[in-house]
Amino acid sequence: MRGSWLRDRLHRALPGIRLTAASGTVGARIGATGLGAVAAIAAARGLGTHGRALLALMMAVPTLCTVVAVLGLDNANARFASRSHSAFRQIVLRSVAFAAAAGSAFGAGWWFSGLAWPALRFGIDPRLALLSATVCPVCLLVTLLGTAEIGRDHIAAYNLIMTAATAVYVAGVVLLFATGDLTVARCFLVFAASQLLALVAFLALATGRVHPDGKEVSRHEYRSYAFRAYFPNLVQYGMLRMDVPLIQILAGTTAVAMYAVALPIAEILMLIPTAAALVIFPRVTAGAVDTAAAARIGRTVFLTSTAFAAVTALAAPVLIPAVYGARYRNSVDVVWCMLPGLVLFSAVRVRQAYLAATDQLRQAIMATAAAAAACLACLIALAPRFGAAGAGAADSAGYLAFALVLAGATRHRGRRGRPLSC
Repeated sequence: MRGSWLRDRLHRALPGIRLTAASGTVGARIGATGLGAVAAIAAARGLGTHGRALLALMMAVPTLCTVVAVLGLDNANARFASRSHSAFRQIVLRSVAFAAAAGSAFGAGWWFSGLAWPALRFGIDPRLALLSATVCPVCLLVTLLGTAEIGRDHIAAYNLIMTAATAVYVAGVVLLFATGDLTVARCFLVFAASQLLALVAFLALATGRVHPDGKEVSRHEYRSYAFRAYFPNLVQYGMLRMDVPLIQILAGTTAVAMYAVALPIAEILMLIPTAAALVIFPRVTAGAVDTAAAARIGRTVFLTSTAFAAVTALAAPVLIPAVYGARYRNSVDVVWCMLPGLVLFSAVRVRQAYLAATDQLRQAIMATAAAAAACLACLIALAPRFGAAGAGAADSAGYLAFALVLAGATRHRGRRGRPLSC
Protein backbone atom coordinates (compact mmCIF):
# COMPACT_ATOMS: atom_id res chain seq x y z
CA MET A 1 0.00 0.00 0.00
CA ARG A 2 2.75 2.39 1.01
CA GLY A 3 4.79 1.56 -2.11
CA SER A 4 1.78 2.27 -4.31
CA TRP A 5 1.25 5.66 -2.62
CA LEU A 6 4.91 6.56 -3.11
CA ARG A 7 4.83 5.65 -6.80
CA ASP A 8 1.69 7.73 -7.31
CA ARG A 9 3.31 10.65 -5.52
CA LEU A 10 6.42 10.44 -7.67
CA HIS A 11 4.41 10.19 -10.87
CA ARG A 12 2.49 13.35 -9.93
CA ALA A 13 5.65 15.20 -8.88
CA LEU A 14 7.83 14.14 -11.80
CA PRO A 15 5.74 14.38 -14.96
CA GLY A 16 7.68 13.96 -18.16
CA ILE A 17 10.66 12.39 -16.39
CA ARG A 18 11.45 8.71 -16.44
CA LEU A 19 11.26 7.44 -12.89
CA THR A 20 14.10 5.05 -13.66
CA ALA A 21 16.38 8.01 -14.39
CA ALA A 22 15.35 9.87 -11.26
CA SER A 23 15.51 6.89 -8.93
CA GLY A 24 18.70 5.63 -10.57
CA THR A 25 20.41 8.99 -10.09
CA VAL A 26 19.34 9.25 -6.46
CA GLY A 27 20.38 5.65 -5.84
CA ALA A 28 23.77 6.18 -7.49
CA ARG A 29 24.37 9.34 -5.48
CA ILE A 30 23.41 7.61 -2.25
CA GLY A 31 25.67 4.68 -3.09
CA ALA A 32 28.61 6.95 -3.96
CA THR A 33 28.09 8.99 -0.81
CA GLY A 34 27.91 5.86 1.30
CA LEU A 35 31.12 4.54 -0.26
CA GLY A 36 32.77 7.90 0.25
CA ALA A 37 31.77 7.82 3.91
CA VAL A 38 33.59 4.49 4.31
CA ALA A 39 36.77 6.04 2.93
CA ALA A 40 36.30 9.11 5.11
CA ILE A 41 35.98 6.96 8.22
CA ALA A 42 39.11 4.97 7.38
CA ALA A 43 41.06 8.17 6.67
CA ALA A 44 39.84 9.87 9.84
CA ARG A 45 40.78 6.93 12.03
CA GLY A 46 44.02 6.04 10.27
CA LEU A 47 45.49 9.49 9.62
CA GLY A 48 44.43 11.37 12.75
CA THR A 49 43.16 14.95 12.77
CA HIS A 50 46.29 16.48 11.21
CA GLY A 51 46.58 13.89 8.44
CA ARG A 52 42.83 14.02 7.73
CA ALA A 53 43.02 17.79 7.44
CA LEU A 54 46.02 17.56 5.11
CA LEU A 55 44.24 15.07 2.85
CA ALA A 56 41.17 17.32 2.75
CA LEU A 57 43.33 20.27 1.73
CA MET A 58 45.07 18.27 -1.01
CA MET A 59 41.74 17.11 -2.43
CA ALA A 60 40.36 20.64 -2.17
CA VAL A 61 42.86 21.95 -4.74
CA PRO A 62 41.60 19.88 -7.73
CA THR A 63 38.06 20.62 -6.56
CA LEU A 64 38.82 24.33 -6.58
CA CYS A 65 40.17 23.90 -10.10
CA THR A 66 36.96 22.28 -11.32
CA VAL A 67 34.85 24.97 -9.66
CA VAL A 68 36.89 28.08 -10.44
CA ALA A 69 38.65 27.25 -13.71
CA VAL A 70 35.69 25.59 -15.46
CA LEU A 71 34.29 29.03 -16.41
CA GLY A 72 30.76 27.71 -16.90
CA LEU A 73 31.71 25.28 -19.68
CA ASP A 74 30.19 22.42 -17.69
CA ASN A 75 26.74 23.98 -17.95
CA ALA A 76 27.32 24.83 -21.61
CA ASN A 77 28.25 21.20 -22.28
CA ALA A 78 25.06 19.99 -20.61
CA ARG A 79 22.96 22.45 -22.57
CA PHE A 80 24.34 21.94 -26.08
CA ALA A 81 25.49 18.31 -26.15
CA SER A 82 22.06 17.08 -27.26
CA ARG A 83 21.83 19.44 -30.23
CA SER A 84 23.50 16.96 -32.59
CA HIS A 85 26.40 14.54 -32.76
CA SER A 86 28.38 17.26 -34.52
CA ALA A 87 27.82 19.61 -31.59
CA PHE A 88 28.75 16.90 -29.11
CA ARG A 89 31.95 16.13 -31.00
CA GLN A 90 32.81 19.84 -30.92
CA ILE A 91 32.18 19.94 -27.19
CA VAL A 92 34.43 16.96 -26.48
CA LEU A 93 37.33 18.40 -28.47
CA ARG A 94 36.94 21.81 -26.85
CA SER A 95 36.75 20.22 -23.42
CA VAL A 96 39.98 18.24 -23.90
CA ALA A 97 41.87 21.31 -25.10
CA PHE A 98 40.44 23.57 -22.41
CA ALA A 99 41.09 21.14 -19.54
CA ALA A 100 44.68 20.59 -20.63
CA ALA A 101 45.33 24.33 -20.77
CA ALA A 102 43.23 25.68 -17.91
CA GLY A 103 43.77 22.76 -15.53
CA SER A 104 47.54 22.84 -16.02
CA ALA A 105 47.64 26.61 -15.67
CA PHE A 106 45.59 26.51 -12.46
CA GLY A 107 47.70 23.77 -10.88
CA ALA A 108 51.02 25.27 -11.91
CA GLY A 109 49.96 28.76 -10.88
CA TRP A 110 48.92 27.58 -7.44
CA TRP A 111 52.10 25.54 -6.91
CA PHE A 112 54.51 28.30 -7.99
CA SER A 113 52.56 30.85 -5.96
CA GLY A 114 53.02 28.59 -2.95
CA LEU A 115 56.79 28.71 -3.44
CA ALA A 116 56.74 32.50 -3.25
CA TRP A 117 54.04 32.77 -0.58
CA PRO A 118 53.94 29.56 1.53
CA ALA A 119 50.64 30.53 3.13
CA LEU A 120 48.96 29.85 -0.23
CA ARG A 121 49.95 26.18 0.05
CA PHE A 122 47.67 25.91 3.12
CA GLY A 123 50.33 24.03 5.06
CA ILE A 124 50.85 21.34 2.40
CA ASP A 125 54.42 20.11 1.86
CA PRO A 126 55.78 21.26 -1.57
CA ARG A 127 56.09 17.66 -2.82
CA LEU A 128 52.53 16.81 -1.81
CA ALA A 129 51.38 20.14 -3.23
CA LEU A 130 52.93 19.21 -6.59
CA LEU A 131 51.04 15.92 -6.52
CA SER A 132 47.80 17.75 -5.82
CA ALA A 133 48.41 20.28 -8.61
CA THR A 134 49.12 17.52 -11.15
CA VAL A 135 45.61 16.09 -10.79
CA CYS A 136 43.87 19.39 -11.64
CA PRO A 137 43.61 18.86 -15.44
CA VAL A 138 42.29 15.32 -14.94
CA CYS A 139 39.52 16.38 -12.54
CA LEU A 140 38.57 19.31 -14.75
CA LEU A 141 38.23 17.11 -17.84
CA VAL A 142 36.22 14.49 -15.93
CA THR A 143 33.76 17.23 -14.98
CA LEU A 144 33.48 18.57 -18.53
CA LEU A 145 33.04 15.19 -20.20
CA GLY A 146 30.60 14.06 -17.51
CA THR A 147 28.31 17.06 -18.00
CA ALA A 148 28.43 16.52 -21.77
CA GLU A 149 27.14 12.97 -21.25
CA ILE A 150 24.40 14.29 -18.97
CA GLY A 151 23.46 16.75 -21.70
CA ARG A 152 22.91 13.96 -24.23
CA ASP A 153 20.90 11.98 -21.65
CA HIS A 154 23.53 9.37 -20.76
CA ILE A 155 22.60 9.78 -17.10
CA ALA A 156 22.78 6.09 -16.23
CA ALA A 157 26.25 5.78 -17.76
CA TYR A 158 27.39 8.90 -15.93
CA ASN A 159 26.12 7.50 -12.63
CA LEU A 160 27.85 4.17 -13.26
CA ILE A 161 31.22 5.75 -14.08
CA MET A 162 31.24 8.10 -11.11
CA THR A 163 30.12 5.36 -8.72
CA ALA A 164 32.84 3.04 -10.05
CA ALA A 165 35.46 5.76 -9.56
CA THR A 166 34.30 6.26 -5.98
CA ALA A 167 34.39 2.51 -5.38
CA VAL A 168 38.00 2.34 -6.60
CA TYR A 169 38.99 5.15 -4.23
CA VAL A 170 37.21 3.53 -1.29
CA ALA A 171 38.70 0.10 -1.97
CA GLY A 172 42.18 1.57 -2.13
CA VAL A 173 41.84 3.55 1.10
CA VAL A 174 40.31 0.62 2.99
CA LEU A 175 43.07 -1.70 1.74
CA LEU A 176 45.75 0.73 2.89
CA PHE A 177 44.02 1.06 6.26
CA ALA A 178 43.72 -2.71 6.69
CA THR A 179 47.39 -3.30 5.86
CA GLY A 180 48.67 -0.46 8.02
CA ASP A 181 50.09 1.42 5.02
CA LEU A 182 47.73 4.39 5.18
CA THR A 183 49.47 7.72 4.53
CA VAL A 184 48.28 11.03 3.14
CA ALA A 185 50.30 10.63 -0.06
CA ARG A 186 49.04 7.09 -0.71
CA CYS A 187 45.43 8.09 -0.08
CA PHE A 188 45.77 10.90 -2.59
CA LEU A 189 47.41 8.63 -5.15
CA VAL A 190 44.41 6.31 -4.89
CA PHE A 191 42.14 9.32 -5.46
CA ALA A 192 44.18 10.28 -8.53
CA ALA A 193 43.89 6.72 -9.88
CA SER A 194 40.11 6.80 -9.44
CA GLN A 195 39.89 10.05 -11.43
CA LEU A 196 42.02 8.61 -14.21
CA LEU A 197 39.70 5.62 -14.38
CA ALA A 198 36.70 7.93 -14.75
CA LEU A 199 38.49 9.94 -17.44
CA VAL A 200 39.29 6.85 -19.52
CA ALA A 201 35.68 5.66 -19.22
CA PHE A 202 34.25 9.02 -20.33
CA LEU A 203 36.64 9.20 -23.29
CA ALA A 204 35.55 5.71 -24.35
CA LEU A 205 31.88 6.64 -23.95
CA ALA A 206 32.38 9.76 -26.07
CA THR A 207 33.14 7.59 -29.12
CA GLY A 208 29.51 6.44 -29.22
CA ARG A 209 26.89 8.17 -31.33
CA VAL A 210 23.51 9.16 -29.84
CA HIS A 211 22.23 11.84 -32.22
CA PRO A 212 22.68 12.23 -35.96
CA ASP A 213 25.09 14.78 -37.39
CA GLY A 214 23.61 18.24 -37.60
CA LYS A 215 23.94 21.84 -36.49
CA GLU A 216 27.12 22.75 -34.61
CA VAL A 217 27.53 25.21 -31.73
CA SER A 218 29.20 28.50 -32.54
CA ARG A 219 31.96 29.64 -30.22
CA HIS A 220 30.05 32.82 -29.43
CA GLU A 221 26.88 30.97 -28.42
CA TYR A 222 28.86 28.43 -26.41
CA ARG A 223 31.00 30.96 -24.56
CA SER A 224 28.14 33.38 -23.98
CA TYR A 225 26.02 30.78 -22.23
CA ALA A 226 28.99 29.42 -20.30
CA PHE A 227 29.89 32.88 -18.99
CA ARG A 228 26.35 33.57 -17.79
CA ALA A 229 26.04 30.14 -16.15
CA TYR A 230 29.45 30.29 -14.46
CA PHE A 231 28.83 32.53 -11.47
CA PRO A 232 25.78 30.69 -10.06
CA ASN A 233 27.60 27.35 -10.23
CA LEU A 234 30.69 28.86 -8.64
CA VAL A 235 28.84 29.28 -5.35
CA GLN A 236 26.52 26.29 -5.68
CA TYR A 237 29.31 23.73 -6.09
CA GLY A 238 32.07 25.60 -4.36
CA MET A 239 30.65 26.84 -1.09
CA LEU A 240 31.30 23.68 0.89
CA ARG A 241 34.59 22.74 -0.77
CA MET A 242 36.07 26.21 -1.21
CA ASP A 243 35.73 26.81 2.53
CA VAL A 244 38.44 24.25 3.35
CA PRO A 245 41.52 26.37 2.48
CA LEU A 246 39.99 29.45 4.10
CA ILE A 247 39.26 27.53 7.29
CA GLN A 248 42.91 26.45 7.38
CA ILE A 249 43.99 30.09 7.19
CA LEU A 250 41.38 31.44 9.61
CA ALA A 251 41.03 28.66 12.19
CA GLY A 252 43.80 26.07 11.74
CA THR A 253 44.24 22.39 11.04
CA THR A 254 41.94 21.00 13.74
CA ALA A 255 39.02 23.04 12.41
CA VAL A 256 39.71 21.68 8.91
CA ALA A 257 39.58 18.11 10.25
CA MET A 258 36.24 18.73 12.01
CA TYR A 259 34.82 20.36 8.89
CA ALA A 260 36.10 17.54 6.64
CA VAL A 261 34.28 14.95 8.76
CA ALA A 262 31.07 16.98 8.66
CA LEU A 263 31.21 17.47 4.88
CA PRO A 264 30.06 14.00 3.73
CA ILE A 265 27.26 14.03 6.29
CA ALA A 266 26.03 17.45 5.23
CA GLU A 267 26.35 16.60 1.55
CA ILE A 268 23.94 13.70 2.01
CA LEU A 269 21.27 16.37 2.31
CA MET A 270 22.17 17.65 -1.16
CA LEU A 271 21.67 14.26 -2.80
CA ILE A 272 18.01 14.61 -3.71
CA PRO A 273 18.03 18.26 -4.88
CA THR A 274 21.23 17.69 -6.86
CA ALA A 275 19.91 14.48 -8.42
CA ALA A 276 16.58 16.10 -9.28
CA ALA A 277 18.32 19.04 -10.93
CA LEU A 278 20.64 16.66 -12.80
CA VAL A 279 17.71 14.69 -14.20
CA ILE A 280 15.44 17.58 -15.17
CA PHE A 281 18.09 19.72 -16.89
CA PRO A 282 18.14 17.83 -20.22
CA ARG A 283 14.35 17.32 -19.96
CA VAL A 284 13.76 21.06 -19.62
CA THR A 285 16.01 21.84 -22.59
CA ALA A 286 14.02 19.25 -24.59
CA GLY A 287 10.70 20.85 -23.56
CA ALA A 288 9.46 17.85 -21.56
CA VAL A 289 9.29 19.72 -18.22
CA ASP A 290 7.48 23.06 -17.90
CA THR A 291 7.27 25.59 -15.07
CA ALA A 292 4.38 23.89 -13.29
CA ALA A 293 6.11 20.52 -13.35
CA ALA A 294 9.33 22.05 -12.03
CA ALA A 295 7.35 23.65 -9.19
CA ARG A 296 5.86 20.30 -8.16
CA ILE A 297 9.29 18.66 -8.28
CA GLY A 298 10.74 21.46 -6.18
CA ARG A 299 8.10 21.10 -3.46
CA THR A 300 8.62 17.34 -3.26
CA VAL A 301 12.40 17.80 -3.05
CA PHE A 302 12.06 20.36 -0.25
CA LEU A 303 9.76 18.19 1.86
CA THR A 304 12.01 15.15 1.44
CA SER A 305 15.14 17.14 2.29
CA THR A 306 13.49 18.53 5.41
CA ALA A 307 12.70 15.02 6.63
CA PHE A 308 16.27 13.89 5.94
CA ALA A 309 17.63 16.91 7.80
CA ALA A 310 15.61 16.06 10.89
CA VAL A 311 16.89 12.48 10.87
CA THR A 312 20.47 13.67 10.33
CA ALA A 313 20.26 16.16 13.20
CA LEU A 314 19.06 13.46 15.58
CA ALA A 315 21.55 10.83 14.43
CA ALA A 316 24.71 12.96 14.27
CA PRO A 317 25.49 13.10 18.04
CA VAL A 318 25.39 9.30 18.21
CA LEU A 319 26.94 8.30 14.89
CA ILE A 320 29.86 10.70 14.56
CA PRO A 321 31.68 9.80 17.83
CA ALA A 322 30.85 6.12 17.39
CA VAL A 323 32.02 5.88 13.79
CA TYR A 324 34.78 8.46 13.46
CA GLY A 325 36.03 8.46 17.04
CA ALA A 326 35.59 10.68 20.08
CA ARG A 327 38.20 13.15 18.80
CA TYR A 328 35.73 14.24 16.10
CA ARG A 329 32.83 14.94 18.47
CA ASN A 330 32.92 18.66 17.66
CA SER A 331 31.92 17.83 14.08
CA VAL A 332 28.36 17.39 15.38
CA ASP A 333 28.10 21.15 15.90
CA VAL A 334 29.33 21.71 12.35
CA VAL A 335 26.62 19.45 10.94
CA TRP A 336 23.92 21.19 12.97
CA CYS A 337 25.10 24.59 11.73
CA MET A 338 25.07 23.46 8.09
CA LEU A 339 21.65 21.82 8.05
CA PRO A 340 19.37 24.92 8.03
CA GLY A 341 21.10 26.42 5.02
CA LEU A 342 21.17 23.13 3.12
CA VAL A 343 17.43 22.66 3.63
CA LEU A 344 16.74 26.16 2.35
CA PHE A 345 19.01 25.56 -0.62
CA SER A 346 17.11 22.38 -1.48
CA ALA A 347 13.95 24.47 -1.72
CA VAL A 348 15.31 26.44 -4.70
CA ARG A 349 17.78 24.03 -6.34
CA VAL A 350 15.23 22.76 -8.86
CA ARG A 351 14.17 26.34 -9.58
CA GLN A 352 17.79 27.23 -10.33
CA ALA A 353 18.19 24.25 -12.68
CA TYR A 354 15.01 25.21 -14.53
CA LEU A 355 16.19 28.80 -15.00
CA ALA A 356 19.60 27.63 -16.21
CA ALA A 357 18.08 25.17 -18.68
CA THR A 358 15.79 27.88 -20.10
CA ASP A 359 18.62 30.42 -20.33
CA GLN A 360 17.12 32.68 -17.64
CA LEU A 361 20.19 33.22 -15.52
CA ARG A 362 19.86 36.78 -14.25
CA GLN A 363 18.06 35.80 -11.05
CA ALA A 364 20.56 33.04 -10.28
CA ILE A 365 23.45 35.46 -10.78
CA MET A 366 21.87 37.93 -8.35
CA ALA A 367 21.30 35.18 -5.80
CA THR A 368 24.84 33.89 -6.20
CA ALA A 369 26.35 37.32 -5.60
CA ALA A 370 24.34 37.64 -2.38
CA ALA A 371 25.32 34.12 -1.28
CA ALA A 372 29.02 34.66 -1.91
CA ALA A 373 29.03 37.94 0.00
CA ALA A 374 27.09 36.52 2.95
CA CYS A 375 29.20 33.36 3.18
CA LEU A 376 32.54 35.15 2.96
CA ALA A 377 31.57 37.83 5.47
CA CYS A 378 30.28 35.28 7.98
CA LEU A 379 33.28 33.01 7.44
CA ILE A 380 35.71 35.81 8.22
CA ALA A 381 33.66 36.88 11.23
CA LEU A 382 32.82 33.46 12.70
CA ALA A 383 35.59 30.99 11.80
CA PRO A 384 38.39 32.58 13.86
CA ARG A 385 36.17 32.57 16.97
CA PHE A 386 34.08 29.42 16.56
CA GLY A 387 36.29 27.30 14.29
CA ALA A 388 34.60 24.72 12.09
CA ALA A 389 31.17 25.42 13.60
CA GLY A 390 31.55 29.04 12.54
CA ALA A 391 32.36 27.86 9.01
CA GLY A 392 29.24 25.68 9.01
CA ALA A 393 27.16 28.67 10.10
CA ALA A 394 28.72 30.74 7.31
CA ASP A 395 27.65 28.10 4.78
CA SER A 396 24.11 28.28 6.11
CA ALA A 397 24.12 32.07 5.85
CA GLY A 398 25.26 31.85 2.23
CA TYR A 399 22.58 29.33 1.27
CA LEU A 400 19.95 31.37 3.10
CA ALA A 401 20.91 34.46 1.10
CA PHE A 402 20.84 32.46 -2.13
CA ALA A 403 17.40 31.02 -1.43
CA LEU A 404 15.85 34.32 -0.35
CA VAL A 405 17.16 36.33 -3.29
CA LEU A 406 16.31 33.69 -5.91
CA ALA A 407 12.81 33.13 -4.53
CA GLY A 408 12.16 36.86 -4.19
CA ALA A 409 13.41 37.68 -7.69
CA THR A 410 11.40 35.01 -9.47
CA ARG A 411 8.26 35.74 -7.43
CA HIS A 412 8.53 39.43 -8.33
CA ARG A 413 8.83 38.65 -12.04
CA GLY A 414 5.92 36.25 -11.78
CA ARG A 415 3.69 39.03 -10.44
CA ARG A 416 4.64 41.12 -13.47
CA GLY A 417 3.13 38.42 -15.67
CA ARG A 418 6.23 36.52 -16.66
CA PRO A 419 5.81 32.86 -15.63
CA LEU A 420 9.39 32.27 -14.46
CA SER A 421 8.71 31.11 -10.95
CA CYS A 422 9.04 27.42 -10.25
